[in-house]
Amino acid sequence: RGDIVRAGETLTALLNQKYGIKTLHCDTIHDYYPFRDAYKRSEETVKKLLAEHPGLDIVLDLHRDATPGLNHKVPIKGKTAAKIILVVGSDRLGLPHPEWEKNYQFANALLEVMDHLYPNLAHGIILAEARYNQHLHPRSVIVEFGDDQSTWEEVAYSLELFAEVLATYFSQASYSM
Repeated sequence: RGDIVRAGETLTALLNQKYGIKTLHCDTIHDYYPFRDAYKRSEETVKKLLAEHPGLDIVLDLHRDATPGLNHKVPIKGKTAAKIILVVGSDRLGLPHPEWEKNYQFANALLEVMDHLYPNLAHGIILAEARYNQHLHPRSVIVEFGDDQSTWEEVAYSLELFAEVLATYFSQASYSM
């Protein structure tokens, strides 16, 4: 239960309290040995949550293991934020995910808002070969906040900014479920 659970708690609190966006946070740990089964384990959790809460608008999978070799720090309004990367899975590894383009459209919509509000906060979108359980919901994306060198303060600031991005996304007139 490292700081990624804390990041989820922080984002949930911001969305619920500051923006009035009803948000669920699952703190179940799926990333343990054998690590190759982490997404199999998390698939069961996501299915359960979707069954219990069929009206969920989006599904976010928070990570802190961003792409190595990139600078994951960015100055925004006089403070340093951890850069964000959005990751969208596809069906290129052979697992069924026929509507992955919907996740990609969702990620692009988030990126558009992010780039408008906070240019350079995001590295962009990685289109990956694995599906990362995103086949379970049409607006599902991995959100990577910085890397293992990012401080909690940098990540917490990025969470604040990202909460505003989500609130703006939801408030857009063109937004439709």
